[in-house]
Amino acid sequence: MQTKPIEASGAKYRWTYEMSLFKNPTVFLATAKAMGIAVAITIFIIGLISLFADGFSADSFRFLGELTLILVGIFAVLLVLGYLLYAAIMGGYYIYLLEYYAEYTKKSARDVLKEWDGKGITDTIFNGYFRYHQERIENAFEDIDSLLATGRHAP
Repeated sequence: MQTKPIEASGAKYRWTYEMSLFKNPTVFLATAKAMGIAVAITIFIIGLISLFADGFSADSFRFLGELTLILVGIFAVLLVLGYLLYAAIMGGYYIYLLEYYAEYTKKSARDVLKEWDGKGITDTIFNGYFRYHQERIENAFEDIDSLLATGRHAP
């Protein structure tokens, strides 16, 4: 794992942390949790409708059980196929580039890195990698802006 920014192609700085999407299950598990919640909410709503419409009979519970198995199977297949497609599109790695923040601030990556080093927040930003990649990229930018302004993470 690369832990510091490096200069690449002359004037461009790239800070890459390459996390293998095939070896590290973080992205897969986060996606699975989201899909699991979607399945649970769907089953709950359909179950309530079915139970109130047909009463608490054995047929209602059997229908709900069969529906659960079908939906879990469908969502599991979609999860695996979608994740494999995503991993293939990403080249098998999840990468963060320092250049995204530089583009956001309309500065060069060199200037951004000097600013971070000057404020002593480069390591803090690097250590926030997993947090930043579980949210919108704009949230990461807001947090970095807060670190620059106050030295503390955004609330």
